[in-house]
Amino acid sequence: MVDSVVMMVFKSTAMMLFNKGKKRALAKLQHSGDAIGQSICSLIAGELDEIKSELSAARAAPLKTSIDLYKEGLTSISFDSAEPPLKRMRVDQLDGSAVPTFYKVKVEMSDLTKKRFADARLAAGEALGNAKLEIKEIILAFYVKIMATFLEDADTDPARAILFCKNYLEKLNSLPKISNEFHQGLVGSPWQRAASFTSKRVEVIWSVCHLNRIVFDVAQFSGADSVLQELFVWPCISIRSSGSNTKEVDPLRDPRLDKLLKSEDKELCSVMLSFGDNNTHKLTLPCSVASNPQDQYLVVNYNTTDKFSSHGKFLDSLTVPTEGRAVDVATDKDGRVYLLVTKKQDSEGGNVDQNYEVFLYDNDGKHPSGSFPLRSKSKGLKLAVNQHSDKIELLVLEGKRGQKLHARVEVYEANGTFLSQFGERILQDAQDIVSGNDGHVFVLDKCHESEKKFIREFGVDGCQLRRYSVGSDSLAIAFCRPSKSVIVVSASNPNCFEVAIHQVADGKHNNRDLQLLRKLKVEITGILLELHATVTQKGRIAIVIAKNSDCGKPQGELIIY
Repeated sequence: MVDSVVMMVFKSTAMMLFNKGKKRALAKLQHSGDAIGQSICSLIAGELDEIKSELSAARAAPLKTSIDLYKEGLTSISFDSAEPPLKRMRVDQLDGSAVPTFYKVKVEMSDLTKKRFADARLAAGEALGNAKLEIKEIILAFYVKIMATFLEDADTDPARAILFCKNYLEKLNSLPKISNEFHQGLVGSPWQRAASFTSKRVEVIWSVCHLNRIVFDVAQFSGADSVLQELFVWPCISIRSSGSNTKEVDPLRDPRLDKLLKSEDKELCSVMLSFGDNNTHKLTLPCSVASNPQDQYLVVNYNTTDKFSSHGKFLDSLTVPTEGRAVDVATDKDGRVYLLVTKKQDSEGGNVDQNYEVFLYDNDGKHPSGSFPLRSKSKGLKLAVNQHSDKIELLVLEGKRGQKLHARVEVYEANGTFLSQFGERILQDAQDIVSGNDGHVFVLDKCHESEKKFIREFGVDGCQLRRYSVGSDSLAIAFCRPSKSVIVVSASNPNCFEVAIHQVADGKHNNRDLQLLRKLKVEITGILLELHATVTQKGRIAIVIAKNSDCGKPQGELIIY
């Protein structure tokens, strides 16, 4: 892991150099032979020397000291090239993201090297105690502190370093000077923003977003539950909106930041992705989404179930060896896939019935390894996997939309053995289901007598523990296990939807209110069907939608937060 963490830190610095117009400096890295590590360290050290020369000697003495210590740590790292360089790239093709792919190296850091980074971190902290620092000096001090923290713990406890850096980000993002720069850059009419626009302001905003992105990337690589628990709700920047009201700006997801950074040709820092609406493999009418441990996404798309990589590349489709249509898809923690399928079957009297069956697929399998039918007359709406106490149970939300008090949850073993059912006479018009921690199950339910909706929490014994009120426009739910958060997706009109992250009650409290942690609003034109959501093992929220395209045909899209 140390090799990857170090190279990710180098990548972030290369991105900074690229955004400062240092393409020629990056090009030199490709001609450095086996000394890729030493070359990039020298490049960083030279750039830091240039930055340090611009600092005020009196005001920024501790900051200069931290830079010197950080440089000493960098230049003392030992690199051993494991493979020859990859294909050369033209200078005009270079950006910082390409640097870590030039070579694969083995990284070693001595105790003295790590002490240099520890001392650099402490000196940067001392520098931040000076209230007279200019905003660019504050950001530089946080940069050194965060980079030094990562490198200090790269080969011992990266998760610990990430949690420290989360604390640093909270302090950086909450500074009044930072808040004011974001306010000036994002709030007001286009004329007001244009009047206050400066390249220096954009540089400040990009630097803050870039630091947030560095921590995010390392956290995604680590993947430890302790990290995902703390960083599932990202530290935001509060800005004034109107009067005494404030709004939060997510430095990694706010679409206004993309527009601002593009105006100055800055590398975008957004972590949001969307795919499925391009020409390589289009989604049409997606109705379900799940993810596996490889961060791949499985999307039930009309009459196929398609698999995509974490970056949106189409991989393959699962086959269903019947004349069936997939209804829902779910995965377990080992990556096995469970596909709920409905198929028409002639019955007595010439009527046509809908039979439901669950198909099982291995982690990397394209064809089913087994299947089993639901009980007679069961009408599967949604599917979830519940794993607790080394057991795997399949939860089938059964019922018929609009039929009063008809819904229930049927529980099956993975081999198809029926175990139990629960929710009878409690669930009314159930619409979505997701498994939580410790065998708990959450069901999105709608009242027949009104438009009210609830999330009902059931225990491992199938008894209802709590009932949480949610908006009448709620459409789908998901659950993040490390942070114990419920995600509610809602749409009050066909042109936008909201993603709300809530904290649920713990075992010590029986309160009936969800605690709202964060709400995101996304503008989408022409939503056609209900939305569906999942949370990956690395804490990414994925939402699949069907919408109208410009030509009037249905079009699907998968959006990743």
